[in-house]
Order: sequence, then structure tokens, then C-alpha cells
Amino acid sequence: MYKVNDYEKEDFKRITNKDGLNTYFIKVNRIYVEVDKEIYLTCLRSYMKIKYNKEREVANSVQYYSDMDLATSFILQK
Repeated sequence: MYKVNDYEKEDFKRITNKDGLNTYFIKVNRIYVEVDKEIYLTCLRSYMKIKYNKEREVANSVQYYSDMDLATSFILQK
């Protein structure tokens, strides 16, 4: 299976124990590996930035009316 991003949302896991301490995991080859908080946050922020940029790219994909005509021409045809 081809992945667009290096990570998916399900690849990050944070578990809080009864003392309130967090343990951080990142999925590598279908197995969750315990990592430091800094590594977890760096990878999570990288994933979130890539996701944000993709969403912004899609939102800005039709910037000009000429592009709009090409994008909507199939809707107007009977």
C-alpha cells in the first residue's frame, strides 16, 4: 500500500498511567515502539504540518475563474 505521508494519525499513541505520567509510542512496521517525548512531538508536528499543507493545497487548487470553468464544466453538461 502506498502512503502519501510518512505517518498516519493512528501511528501516534500516548498512554497516561494512573500516576499521570505519559508514555509515548510511534508505530514502526506495524509495531508500536516507545520513544522519548521530544521524538514523539517532533514526528507528530511534522505529520500535522504535512497534513495542513495538503489541506491548504487542496483548498487553493482552484484559484482562478479559468480553472473553475475547467473544474465545473462536467457538471454543466447535460
